[in-house]
Amino acid sequence: MSKKNTAFGIVAVLLWGSNMGFSRILLESLGPFMTSSIEMLFSGGVLVLLMLIQQKSITSLLQLPKAYLISCSILFTINHLALNYGIALCENRSQILIITALNYLWPILTIIVSIPILKNRFRKIYFYAGVVITVFSTSYISLQGGSLDPRSIFSDRSWIAYLSTFIAAVDWAFYSAFVTKFLAGREKSETALPLFMLFDGMIALILSLVFREKSNWTIEIWFPLLYTIVFPSLLAYLFWDLGISRGNSNLVRFFSLFTVVLSTISSSVILKIPLRWDVVLCSFLLFLGAYVTQKSILNRGHEKVNSGQTGE
Repeated sequence: MSKKNTAFGIVAVLLWGSNMGFSRILLESLGPFMTSSIEMLFSGGVLVLLMLIQQKSITSLLQLPKAYLISCSILFTINHLALNYGIALCENRSQILIITALNYLWPILTIIVSIPILKNRFRKIYFYAGVVITVFSTSYISLQGGSLDPRSIFSDRSWIAYLSTFIAAVDWAFYSAFVTKFLAGREKSETALPLFMLFDGMIALILSLVFREKSNWTIEIWFPLLYTIVFPSLLAYLFWDLGISRGNSNLVRFFSLFTVVLSTISSSVILKIPLRWDVVLCSFLLFLGAYVTQKSILNRGHEKVNSGQTGE
């Protein structure tokens, strides 16, 4: 395990914390599929270009485990499209805080799915206590202390947005667990992230054309677009893969628990949503619930095996 790669994973968390607000601005103008295609085709193209500059063979990525290539390419694409679709369906910007809470269930979900996939054992009391805290916090943020109109919160369109976002969170939990399972302990540092991004971008472009998505290009969207492409899309995904596959994945996952707090605050600032103290408090409770769940893990057998393989 590398301290540098662990640091990369932590930086990815910080970058993702600023993503939700800018994504909403882009999706309002460009649509979910066009936004996804631009982000992923550009980011994937840049990574491929960097590989060529470094004289690395793109075909070497195809030598990675086939189970990793197939499962993670599908999971990566579903996550990105489902999350953007959920954000786009929000009927008002205040609902972004609900989407944030649902999306950032993925840290605790990653811990949960690691139990069967990575063969982890857990303390039942801590585990269930963490889940209860998380469910309470998510529910409170969704209702925002009763300050939102229930008709807008529970409309048919909103339910689809929430379901799409929850699917994205579950999907990313499996993606993270599979990356650790298939790549942890390997000597080479390559991941197939460039291929995943290009695949995601092409699928999104096809969907945009099929559904005849309308895009409104204005000067106001260029900064959010460039920022989202370079930081939350290109660098954050790259840093996350390096962090959980080559670094201390337990430490990276711990810092990922803070993402919900960062995203709640940044979304409120970027989208000019009044920041309620109780909603911020519940975002900290979401972190606490995920932390308690993480502490319930008794034995990270998969991690231990791979630590031995990397000499630590």
